[in-house]
Amino acid sequence: EPDSACDNSGEWIAKQFQNLGLVVGMDSFQHTRSQIGAGKIGTYTMNNIVATRPGRGPNRDQFYLLVAHYDSISSKTKGWQQQWRTMPAPGASDNASGVAILLEVARLVRNLDLDYSIRFIAFSGEELFLYGSKHYCHQIKSETADLSADQIIGVLNFDLIGHDQDGNLDIHVVYDERSQWLANAFKTVNQKYEFPLDLRLQYNPSFIYSDHSPFWEIGIPAVLLSEESSFESTESIEYIHSQADNMDKITDSLGELAVKLAVATTVELAANNNSYVPKAREKEISKLLWNVILFPNPVNLDQGESLSLDYFLSEPSKVEINLYNNNGWSIHNQTYRIGKIGGKKGRNSAFRWNGKMESGQLAAGGVYTLQLTALAKS
Repeated sequence: EPDSACDNSGEWIAKQFQNLGLVVGMDSFQHTRSQIGAGKIGTYTMNNIVATRPGRGPNRDQFYLLVAHYDSISSKTKGWQQQWRTMPAPGASDNASGVAILLEVARLVRNLDLDYSIRFIAFSGEELFLYGSKHYCHQIKSETADLSADQIIGVLNFDLIGHDQDGNLDIHVVYDERSQWLANAFKTVNQKYEFPLDLRLQYNPSFIYSDHSPFWEIGIPAVLLSEESSFESTESIEYIHSQADNMDKITDSLGELAVKLAVATTVELAANNNSYVPKAREKEISKLLWNVILFPNPVNLDQGESLSLDYFLSEPSKVEINLYNNNGWSIHNQTYRIGKIGGKKGRNSAFRWNGKMESGQLAAGGVYTLQLTALAKS
């Protein structure tokens, strides 16, 4: 059985939101832990902490979600696999920093006269690969949540946002096609208030390693704010998921700027001062096909690599895929039926091509061009 450290943290976070006068609830779910060769080794209850600050205007039934995960691990520390029940996992930057932003935003906006409602969610199970946010989004998709997808205007996810190593105070905003307007809102706010912050907008729909990703999968605009957006960085990779992620790693000046940016952007959005935001969102919602990723490209087919395709559909569609080589010759075709695998609403990732042509020969490696057509029933 796990120890009570994570549950204790969740209860503490819930109490802080309650002390601020917010409506607080526990969104509980079951997690089954398995091990290769041993099968099921335990079922645990995890809790998402959900706190709501109702809006006071005509759009009070519409919500902005501010989210961060509160679980942590020390998997890089020797002995973790055997002693994870008792070994400390301080998680100062990953992700106490994100939770601190939620609490500070809640404290600073609680008495403001905002149009839209704001919901703060502290997710559990993120380090086990997004269990808390996946559970929450599953409820939205299956229409068993207290909010519908149409009620959620956008999601702001704060993860790993407390450490700076090189003296350049930078924050990365990761977005996909549907959430570009949210990323632009952060950029506008940063410029408006002239924060001494290097804000870097990163279009990367393949970056699915935090709690914004499940919202992308059900078509809800979401952005990730983090100190890094690449696993190749040396600023945070060295210490995250280890006992070295302690308070000594926190850069106060970066945390202060992150809070200011979060508060200012939340107020700008929830007060509905920027009329371009909902207009941009309506434009994005009208798109049938988005976040098309063909990878790896170039592909080394003769070394056993396969070409994969990932895309999102806003409604069930017939999908036709055509691949062309560098000479413009049609190499491979694939069709998916409406509503079936490859043609379902949401994320589709069924396409894989190992380079085999109709003749049975293996195509040459290199760069391929994709033509993808989606036709909805409507």
